[in-house]
Amino acid sequence: MVNFFTTDDIVFWYEDILLNKDLTPVIPQWFQTKDGVGKVEKVDQYTVRFIFRNPNPIFFETLYSNISWPMVMSPKHYLKQFHPKYTPSEELNKLLKSEGFSAWNQLFLRKADYTVNPDLPVMVPWQLKTKPGQIVQIMERNPYYFKVDSAGNQLPYIDRIVLEIVSDANIALMKALSGGTDWGCHFIGGLNDFPILVENAEKGGYDVATRYTVDGITAIALFVNQNVKDPKLRSLFRDRRFRLALSLAVDRDAISKILYAGQSEKRLLVMPESSPYYSLEQKESALKNVEYDPKKANQLLDQLGLTKRDKDGYRLFADGTPVAIVIEYRHPPGSYQGDTPELIAKYLSNVGIKVALKQETASLLATRTAANEHHMVAINISGPWHPILDWNFLPISVGTTYWAPLWYRWAVSEGKEGEEPPPVSKKMVSLQKAMLEALDIKTRRKIVTEIIRTHNENLWIIPITTYPGEAHIIKKNFRNTPRKVTGLQNFYHRQPLYPEQFFIKQ
Repeated sequence: MVNFFTTDDIVFWYEDILLNKDLTPVIPQWFQTKDGVGKVEKVDQYTVRFIFRNPNPIFFETLYSNISWPMVMSPKHYLKQFHPKYTPSEELNKLLKSEGFSAWNQLFLRKADYTVNPDLPVMVPWQLKTKPGQIVQIMERNPYYFKVDSAGNQLPYIDRIVLEIVSDANIALMKALSGGTDWGCHFIGGLNDFPILVENAEKGGYDVATRYTVDGITAIALFVNQNVKDPKLRSLFRDRRFRLALSLAVDRDAISKILYAGQSEKRLLVMPESSPYYSLEQKESALKNVEYDPKKANQLLDQLGLTKRDKDGYRLFADGTPVAIVIEYRHPPGSYQGDTPELIAKYLSNVGIKVALKQETASLLATRTAANEHHMVAINISGPWHPILDWNFLPISVGTTYWAPLWYRWAVSEGKEGEEPPPVSKKMVSLQKAMLEALDIKTRRKIVTEIIRTHNENLWIIPITTYPGEAHIIKKNFRNTPRKVTGLQNFYHRQPLYPEQFFIKQ
């Protein structure tokens, strides 16, 4: 018996996942308005009604993004066996023991994740067939995928996808050059390898696509934690002169030449030009305070009273302890993002700031930043070109707000947790709420511009460079794949590419 997707699945998501605090501690902004959380009503088997007390203009914008996927990727007939509302505790405890989990919500969230659970019924074109943690992952055609082409043929065309995770960029490059890759995406052959990719294209039987870019805000940025635990660092981090000194101390042009093949730009926060939320005012504010000026950086640090130095030239606090910071990051070595922190540390040390670098896994970094255990984070800012859905520079963010996790906690708990922020951050929270309620995109764009301008003035986040774009290789017999793409929403979210229509010509 095939269990088709119906409104029962959406109601299950709403009642048993969204409203269950063990599974959803914080209701996402897109499903609530100023007077409370939205409601879901089942009309019939294939019709559902969403009800909000006040206008929710971003709801429909959210529906076409990956943010809303849990709504349509939560099959009740399968997931209810992991939920205490539907399964007796004795049976659930047996499952927990056999699966190696200590809490039911951990088990449920793992089973509900289509990227790691091959048994989960899905609505996407291909279904995972391998267990998590394997270097080679296999996905097979979903026979129940709901889309067809113009001739009535069911999609997707490709029956099987083998995804090989290669941690070494040189190995990935060699595979591409030898013709062993149908689609080499993301970080294959960095920009510095572009000439050798082009030179071997005919021999390898592939084309080089040059306009595939991750249309994010910046390739790497420094998030200066305003809630850092150390009181001396906190006083320093909250002084704008210190943050300005950090920005002026870094030679962005040199980083672009050394790691980005000269293809990146120096600027602060600004929405991508392909975004409907982009404005010229944002770009103007993003071009300030990005010039390399170590002389002024040193002057600002001297003004802060950090005039004494140790025998190695590092600046000292008044009590004689060094001004030492830890920068944490998750990007792998060998990628331009993973190598950028080394150069940032070098430039900061040149003005007397002692820097220790700490590379971590994404999960560990998320855990530490959520717990406010960090000093600074060097990380990319990317996601959909929609500033409301998934941006960690907003005061109330879907993800971890690296620059002020306690202010974020205060905002989402309405003052019950975290730390009360200063007036400027409270104003940003008010702006974000107004943005969520604005009925037209012109008003929302204006508010986004004001939030970005405030960020660029205060430099809580210090972007280093923009995304330079990447070279991708596509085998010549791999068809329905555009070789040049402009205005791509985001390479992580491949909606504009329609991969279900890709096919391999024999």
